[in-house]
Amino acid sequence: MNSVKLEFQWTKNEFQNAVRRSFLVGALIPVVIFVLAGILFKEIAYFCFLAIVLASMPMFFVPWRLWKAVPGIQEDRHYEFSDEGLSVHSRLSDTRLTWETFTRSREYGRNYSLRGKRRGVFAIVPKSAFTSRADEDIFRRLLQSHTQANLKSLVS
Repeated sequence: MNSVKLEFQWTKNEFQNAVRRSFLVGALIPVVIFVLAGILFKEIAYFCFLAIVLASMPMFFVPWRLWKAVPGIQEDRHYEFSDEGLSVHSRLSDTRLTWETFTRSREYGRNYSLRGKRRGVFAIVPKSAFTSRADEDIFRRLLQSHTQANLKSLVS
């Protein structure tokens, strides 16, 4: 059985940057819609202002709020990925999620993001949590086997 055990603790900046990057595409959609509406209604300045305000809310407020509100996010986290799914252990909780919980995965710069079927279900795994290339390779294979994976090509 392939499995990978990771142990890490988020820093505030690392966590907030990871969440911002994860929400980036969702934040760009309203920007495009409002800019197009501005062009259509010949009020480009007004609609661009609205687009910037609406896009900045998830990009800045949500990561800050999650850092403050999610219990245990600032503590040591223990993840174990296997063919059965994901186990998350922290001081406050033990959670087991099957791969059916997650539909998509994506590699972003310094992180991997797993998205769930339901809105609000996601996991972000920092690449810095991997202690070896072999563990990261096993993790990538698990993502490719169990999710719609959008991963960068490996460079040897």
